Amino acid sequence: MKKEKKSVAVLFTNWTNDDFTHKWDSVEYTFKAGQSTYIQDYLARHFSNHLAQRECNKRKKPFTDLLFQEFVDKCYAGQAIEAETPEKLAVRVERANVDEKRFCEFCDAKGPIKHKNDCPTLKKNKEEDNFEGLKNETPQQ
Repeated sequence: MKKEKKSVAVLFTNWTNDDFTHKWDSVEYTFKAGQSTYIQDYLARHFSNHLAQRECNKRKKPFTDLLFQEFVDKCYAGQAIEAETPEKLAVRVERANVDEKRFCEFCDAKGPIKHKNDCPTLKKNKEEDNFEGLKNETPQQ
């Protein structure tokens, strides 16, 4: 019995300070500087190679240089997402990308902060507020 291959997506990051645009199957993809997004693993391989080539060209380094592989590796972060079918993967990727784009309205931290109560800055401020009344009170005699 042949084992079916799962569909896989990975977190691709444009780690550079410049936007990156490249095509796959005549469709143009643009990744803003610093942007991370989940995409299919084969697309991530394709885009990471071209982003690494661009960065090597900027530095006038050959693609065979170890720097090329370092640049490719920088494009990957986070865990892979797997699904039994491409359709299920698309749903999981969409959900994961929404979580990646969320940010905290209190400190602008990007990442999977789902509720304002998860904000480390807000938690710290609340802890300080709990002691604020104690600091302002004068001892009663």
